[in-house]
Amino acid sequence: MSHYRNPLPSYLPQELRAAARHIILRRGQPLFSIGDPIKSLYYVAEGEIRLVHFMPNGDEIVLQSITAGNALAECSACLNDYTCLAEATRNSRVLAVPLDLFNQFLSENAAFAAAWAYDLATRMRDLYMRYERLKMRTARERVLHYLATQPHSSNGVTLDFSARVWAHELGLSHESLYRTLAALEKEDVLIRKGRHLTLTSTCRKETLLETNRGASTARRAVGV
Repeated sequence: MSHYRNPLPSYLPQELRAAARHIILRRGQPLFSIGDPIKSLYYVAEGEIRLVHFMPNGDEIVLQSITAGNALAECSACLNDYTCLAEATRNSRVLAVPLDLFNQFLSENAAFAAAWAYDLATRMRDLYMRYERLKMRTARERVLHYLATQPHSSNGVTLDFSARVWAHELGLSHESLYRTLAALEKEDVLIRKGRHLTLTSTCRKETLLETNRGASTARRAVGV
């Protein structure tokens, strides 16, 4: 494993950074299992960890796949025991921050607590957007939705990961992603400069309007 990426957020106090320990996992090795006590917050530095929930009939549901640079099961910080399994899908490295020390800083450092709350809210938004995106049928819809709904996307989106990782995030093969990007460029609705991608203003507005219409329909369906 050579592509190490420090996954700890910039607002994390130095004391928590110093307390973080490295955990090396081989492919298929669990980080934690259902019922294990929650003692740490985890951040993926290399590889990929998937969260799996088991249905009563034994079927598996993959809740999320977490790649390098991201927090892992951070919402579990308010629970006592894990309700899902976390296992490495390939050789991985994880940083573990002691939960008791983390909670101590949350209670004593207002600026840190505010930054954590904002980060958590942002991650929840991203998860919702990803769920919405994966329900879309075509690669074109998923790519446009991703590019239009990123923060500050009016100025374009710079990808800080590879096309293969992005394809995985979109639930596509990388071949399908490449074809879709080429088609959007040919239609003059997408401008690509390396990893910086910009939608034309008209395409972005149309995508956001369609997204808002879909969200409104979903809220009406559940009576919200």
